[in-house]
Amino acid sequence: MLSNIFAVGESLRSAHIKGEDGTLYFGGNNGFNFFDPLQLKANSYIPPIVITQFKLFDSLVKGANESKEIVLKHNENYFSFEFSSLSFHNPAKNQYAYQLEGVDKGWVYSGSRRYVAYTNIDPGTYVLKVKGTNNDGVWNEEGTSITIIINPPWWLTWWAYSIYGLLLIALAIIIYRYQRQRVIRAEREKAQKKELAQAKEIEKAYTELKNTQAQLIQSEKMASLGELTAGIAHEIQNPLNFVNNFSEVSNELMEEVEEERSKNQESRDEKLVSEILSDIKQNLEKINHHGKRASSIVKGMLEHSRKSSGKKEPTNINALADEYLKLAYQSLRAKDKDFNATLETNFDPSLPKINVVSQDIGRVILNLITNAFYAVNERSKKGETGYEPKVSITTQLTANSQLLMAIKDNGSGIPSHIKDKIFQPFFTTKPTGQGTGLGLSLAYDIVKAHGGQIRVESKEGEGTIFFIELPI
Repeated sequence: MLSNIFAVGESLRSAHIKGEDGTLYFGGNNGFNFFDPLQLKANSYIPPIVITQFKLFDSLVKGANESKEIVLKHNENYFSFEFSSLSFHNPAKNQYAYQLEGVDKGWVYSGSRRYVAYTNIDPGTYVLKVKGTNNDGVWNEEGTSITIIINPPWWLTWWAYSIYGLLLIALAIIIYRYQRQRVIRAEREKAQKKELAQAKEIEKAYTELKNTQAQLIQSEKMASLGELTAGIAHEIQNPLNFVNNFSEVSNELMEEVEEERSKNQESRDEKLVSEILSDIKQNLEKINHHGKRASSIVKGMLEHSRKSSGKKEPTNINALADEYLKLAYQSLRAKDKDFNATLETNFDPSLPKINVVSQDIGRVILNLITNAFYAVNERSKKGETGYEPKVSITTQLTANSQLLMAIKDNGSGIPSHIKDKIFQPFFTTKPTGQGTGLGLSLAYDIVKAHGGQIRVESKEGEGTIFFIELPI
């Protein structure tokens, strides 16, 4: 401003004068003008900064500049902004600076130019900041800002990557199953050369186990196919090894008998022949025992994979639990006439019918009750003074509308170091030949499939409680 005034004074040098107080006087055609230079002050007003326009591909987008956030598609990456400093005293001297965070490394000072354009911006989140001055160069450092979000194309989104991952997993499963089939065929051909009379039955059982694996995969009853395969191989390998070993030994003993029988009457050792025949008989009994063990494993796998109708229907859980409690007790009594136990039920009469697959939930209840009877029966065999076997079932409706069922026994309890393993496939605390370790694993999967939970509490020497929670 002062420079303009002095320019005027220069042009009117022949008609001006300075007073004693410093006031400048300028003559003109119609009188004179005067002012005191000491009274001149710089403009200290800090003007607001606003974004006035937003253009996408040079087309104005109305109202976009008034929002705090603009969302664009991946191919809408050519855009521009116009901005202004709200200082209207000689606005041509207003200065501007801008920065697009994530693109510009620092502030870009554009002078009096008050627009900026960007092209080929990658998908992401950016913040455009703008600051400006008034005509005397006083900056509004806070300025204004607007967020620009450029969405990625669909093939770069998280769900697209999820699909890619699923496709890779599916390919890996196909390759794994193909390789596994090759290994199985090779092992089967090798085993056929060494099998004895039981070879066909064992091969049939193996085929059933393989089919069971496929069913388990389809119904997602196991989290890991590798864990299932390893468990099956481990469980069935032991009885098969015994069958093979005792069969080979029996063959050798038969050769010894034939060799002894080929001798004449005087040199033949009939006592030795009798002993060998006795050994062969024992071996055959062991072969029969371990053959039944393998059959039990196959039966357990088939039970684990058996499919129900899958249709949920309103079910009276109290009646279902009472039915299976009596069924399990009668079954055990039929096997062991000396077994007795106290049965207790405490059913909540206000419990409504709930939608479940009754066959599957009944299987869970039966399995837990059977385990409870086994636990109290084993403890009763120890001959503890004053011990009375007891199994109880309780149902109730919880405050958060859940069915809570508790199956309790006063057996010997579960050791704490194995309590976390009892729901794993093939894990069992029962002696060899009395359990496959699939019952609790099956129960766990069925309850989970119904959206519920199953857990266990146990103290050694006091007993065990299994809790089942199901949504109503």
